[in-house]
Amino acid sequence: MNTVIPFSPLIVYVSTQEELSRHLPLLNALNRPVLVLCSAEIDEEVEVNENILAIAVEDVDDEELWPLLERLHPEGILIMDSNDSILHHGQGLGVPIINIASTETVDEQTAIINREAPCRYLQTGEVHKLHIGCGPFVMAGWLNVDLECNHPEIRYMDAGRAYPFPDNSFDYIFSEHLFEHLSIVEQTVMLKECCRILKPGGRMRLAMPNLHFLMDLYNNPEKEINRKYLAWSYRLFGIRAGVNEVSEKDYPIHVINNFFHLWGHQFIHTPESLERMASKIGFADIEPFKIGHSDTPELQDLERHGQNIPSWANELETFVLEMKKTS
Repeated sequence: MNTVIPFSPLIVYVSTQEELSRHLPLLNALNRPVLVLCSAEIDEEVEVNENILAIAVEDVDDEELWPLLERLHPEGILIMDSNDSILHHGQGLGVPIINIASTETVDEQTAIINREAPCRYLQTGEVHKLHIGCGPFVMAGWLNVDLECNHPEIRYMDAGRAYPFPDNSFDYIFSEHLFEHLSIVEQTVMLKECCRILKPGGRMRLAMPNLHFLMDLYNNPEKEINRKYLAWSYRLFGIRAGVNEVSEKDYPIHVINNFFHLWGHQFIHTPESLERMASKIGFADIEPFKIGHSDTPELQDLERHGQNIPSWANELETFVLEMKKTS
């Protein structure tokens, strides 16, 4: 379970661990940060998704609990068991209180929750910007989402599942070196969901590794920039205990294999393949840009991957495309 309490979570009350287990299919399906309050001790072995943090509150005084929850700015309270204290204090927080009927399917329940307790970020400001797979790079003014919520201002979201946002709700979407970590099925989900939640005329900017770069490493290893990259990458990431030192001629084989598997990359595109994929989903005006450059002020100077690796290596690896939702 997460050790950082999510900012603006959905608060859920259950009376027992058995009730928590019964409702886990719904809570795990929400794809949004959830703070579970349980009036009994919770077994640490309860398996939940990364979006759920559970707190046993059987011994917590109301005078301590509710000021804490108020500071978290919850997006809503989901009532799964009756509890007068939860209802009383929840109404004082001024947030939606949602009762879920057991006769509804998980998908129906999820839709009701997302509609009645929308993301707090979307209720503020006029321009809405979504940063998908933010990692450690929290950007001011953006809704920063990631699988790992190790910062109070990072909201949980799985990029390869249905997004918990209404249609036409964001002006801009940005994602850097996340897309290649998804399967081709999850990439399709991500593009469809981004197209759905963008406003008409909204723009999306994606930065990711270029398959052309990997192929060039293999086909042209003697090129000066490729030799530099191969030597740097092999010495930093390729040496393995128990494996004999390899010939420099085999650096491309090792570096390319590492590139696919060492960081969990699943499907790497060329700019052309991504453009075709995005066009079929409904994006238009798909344009390439250099790292940090854009015709749109809000999308300039966003990339940070060059802080993890040398900037010259990032420029060699990475391509950037922007695309627009037309309707």
